[in-house]
Amino acid sequence: MGALLQDSPMPVLKHCLSPIFAGTLVMLSSQVAVAQQPTRAAATVEKADSAEIQAYRLTMDDVRKLYSVNLALARLARTHPEIVDTAQDTTDASPTVTDLTRQMDAKPLARDAVRVAGLTSRQYFVITFALTYASLNHQAMIMCGHNAQCVAAEAKINPANLAFINQHQAELQRLQQQFVADSSKSP
Repeated sequence: MGALLQDSPMPVLKHCLSPIFAGTLVMLSSQVAVAQQPTRAAATVEKADSAEIQAYRLTMDDVRKLYSVNLALARLARTHPEIVDTAQDTTDASPTVTDLTRQMDAKPLARDAVRVAGLTSRQYFVITFALTYASLNHQAMIMCGHNAQCVAAEAKINPANLAFINQHQAELQRLQQQFVADSSKSP
């Protein structure tokens, strides 16, 4: 995921970082490893994955599906911790969305949790990255007084996703609070 991290929204966050969707970040942080120099073929895949994330447009329907998947995975992880250990399933220190998708699809419980919510494993990871990048950059924009167009251009994210976060901030925060409460309950 070297290119995903190199071309990510993180430059905007050098001085401001306050994530609003911590459940997604927790799931994502278990997936992301330190970036290394990719091979030429891997760089092509990473570039395509990055472009797909940048082009993706968030919807509340997809965010609700993501919430359902994260909740199902959090509950499953209690009895099947191997389903969230996708970052350890590869010798590649920087797995791509394509790699993460392949790893999740190889785990029937995780794959089924995604499918039950109405997503593919690839959609799950693309939505996760798009939501995370937009959420982080929206917070940076607010905290640092950045202009939305400048943030979107510098961070290489879909400007519609910044507007989405702004428009749905209350519901996203409610989902986050609900995730924390629901994930601590027994299945």
